Amino acid sequence: YNRDFEDIFNLQDDIAGAVVKQLKLTLLATNIKTTSSTLNTEVYNLILQGNYFVVKRDKDNLAKALDFYLKALAIDSLNARSWAAVANCYYLQASWGWIDRNQAYEKAREAATKSIELDGSQAEGYKLLGGIKMFHFDWDGAEAELQKALKLEPGNADALRITGFLYRCTGRFDEAIRLTKQSITLDPVQGHTYFSFGQLLYHANHLEEAIVAYKKVLELNPQFPRAHIFLGKVYLLQGKPDLALAEMLQEAGEEAWRSFGLILTYEALGRKKEVDKLLSDYIIKFQKNNMYQIAEIYAVRGEKDIAFEYLEKSYLARESRFTYLKGDPLLKNLESDPRHNAFLKKMNLTAD
Repeated sequence: YNRDFEDIFNLQDDIAGAVVKQLKLTLLATNIKTTSSTLNTEVYNLILQGNYFVVKRDKDNLAKALDFYLKALAIDSLNARSWAAVANCYYLQASWGWIDRNQAYEKAREAATKSIELDGSQAEGYKLLGGIKMFHFDWDGAEAELQKALKLEPGNADALRITGFLYRCTGRFDEAIRLTKQSITLDPVQGHTYFSFGQLLYHANHLEEAIVAYKKVLELNPQFPRAHIFLGKVYLLQGKPDLALAEMLQEAGEEAWRSFGLILTYEALGRKKEVDKLLSDYIIKFQKNNMYQIAEIYAVRGEKDIAFEYLEKSYLARESRFTYLKGDPLLKNLESDPRHNAFLKKMNLTAD
């Protein structure tokens, strides 16, 4: 295969197709197919550079990734892969709360739809539409889109991860664990997959396994945002506040999440005065984008009425973390209250 480097994806498809035809192999149960759009060398390199930054998940690196993807689109506005990459970046910025959620999800939806219009044989657009619908509590619609993605690409690790996240949100923990493990098997070096796995295991009360998952995140990327906080939350659930405090103090990224972790830990340690001061400051500085976390804090403190007030605010703001409501260990104190089931009903979920 002596070809020019200008059409790398067609060359990849030619080689892969020839190998399969001659050896009659199936690779990772994924269909070998040609794409309807090709990338020139410059666009290909821009997408690769964006991919380097997008896996880091923090605010600055996602912004850098988006810049590379938009440059790729400026060169070739008819390429499905570029549109899918842009959609993914907006989707992540929204779900992590880095930019205005409503605007970002709408931009992600538009870009994902454009990707599908240009090439409906790729899984990425459907995968992202599924993720977006999930954050709008359209669970059936989300599952339908994700199944389209997996039918096209059964070995798409990220589609499996997002489907696992969907099942976690709806309380189908066994299925969620199975799919997330499958995602890790297919792509074992992605910190964000282990992060999702840790959250799932934490909700499913598989605490020792959750610790292993979060430590793997930090092994792959010591600066992965919120990993120390979520590991600390597992230690709190185990009744180990000293270990939790050590983790919370290592969070070097977002001040809001570090403060959240310290409030929970000091509460567990009985340091009430410090909790009251930190919580008061937290509400003043961070409540606009962290109402769900404030509800969690008040639930842990046993102040149910205030917790439900903030849950209502979080619901109205469509905060991404509201999808964590079902089975959230920090909201355990609220589950016997009818108001908790009322929120589940608003989310099109049941209490079982």
